Amino acid sequence: MDEFRESLVEAHTVMREHMQEFVQMQFSVELNMQVQHEQTAGPVFMWEPSVDLMLQTQDSVITSIEHLNEDAKKFLVGFFSSVSNSIIAAGVHKPDTIAPWKGIEVEGTIFNGQYGWEGSEFIDYEITTRPVSRTIVGIISLKDEDIVTENVINRACTLCDYVLVFVHKPTKDVSNTIVSLKKEKYGEKLIIRGILSKSSKETYLYPLCRTDTLVVPLSPDTFWSDESLTELGTILRRMDVTGYRGIDIQDSVLDVLEMKSHPPNAIGVTDSLKVTYMGNVLKWGNNTSVAELSKNTCVYREGVTDFAKVGVSRPGMMRMSYINLSSTSNYTPKPNPDFMEKVENSEKYSIDASGFMPRKIVARLLRGSARWSVYNT
Repeated sequence: MDEFRESLVEAHTVMREHMQEFVQMQFSVELNMQVQHEQTAGPVFMWEPSVDLMLQTQDSVITSIEHLNEDAKKFLVGFFSSVSNSIIAAGVHKPDTIAPWKGIEVEGTIFNGQYGWEGSEFIDYEITTRPVSRTIVGIISLKDEDIVTENVINRACTLCDYVLVFVHKPTKDVSNTIVSLKKEKYGEKLIIRGILSKSSKETYLYPLCRTDTLVVPLSPDTFWSDESLTELGTILRRMDVTGYRGIDIQDSVLDVLEMKSHPPNAIGVTDSLKVTYMGNVLKWGNNTSVAELSKNTCVYREGVTDFAKVGVSRPGMMRMSYINLSSTSNYTPKPNPDFMEKVENSEKYSIDASGFMPRKIVARLLRGSARWSVYNT
């Protein structure tokens, strides 16, 4: 990392003026991802530097930087803040590096040079990363889907390390449920942010670029089975996605066309779920124009074009996009002609819906009817 070495050389030149009584300065900079879980607005994920400095005299007395003058202390604060930002901007410490959430540690020494080191190397440093497990972040937007809010969040928190919940003009029941689950059950794992538009939620993920993180798109109309949470959770954490944009879990979602209440069977067609791997995302947006930037188009590493495909034995998710999920609204989404044409020519599958949601939710969604069909919406 040539720029980092040049910065240390510059720091050595400056510090010699302030280190007349000291032989060397040892430094340690740690960069770790912090989760701002208590805020209701602003960033969620941030790289936070932690800097430790020690000064050593010719008599081997160790002391802190408090013994330096104000100019030297201001320089050190500015220097290591700048170094931290440079490391993050460069993709940790190499352009092709994928950063663990525990981040990296930069340890080194800046020698004074006036005690016999003239003409030798005045700086020494080492950059290390920590081996950690992959992080899974789920994102979901909620508004008035009070019938399914608790079930969806419970399943999401089982699968993910963090669940980022975006609330867009939520109803009172939805707000109360989310806040209660955070306070009484999930704590820091459940992160809540208010948004003014659905498109703005993408901007919260930018700090995750170049990190070993999978972002799972969640939806209140999609229900995960217990079996899929275990099976897919293992796949997501262990799968090697070094050269891929993410994971394409094929035929894992059943788009429900019909459902019965007794027994709670669902019939539908299969679709895929794509999970984004942030380790190969260089920029969460294309900065060539303001219009393109607003679309939050991903910029991937060179040569990374495909998703890694994974097959499943049977659908692990059940999606009901065209049923009313709210007890306070009469609005029901209507299927578009393209969807209806697709399902007409696709093979149909049947599953037991009770493995994806409690029977009481099935009863509330069907609103007392014995059968629901997308053809009658």
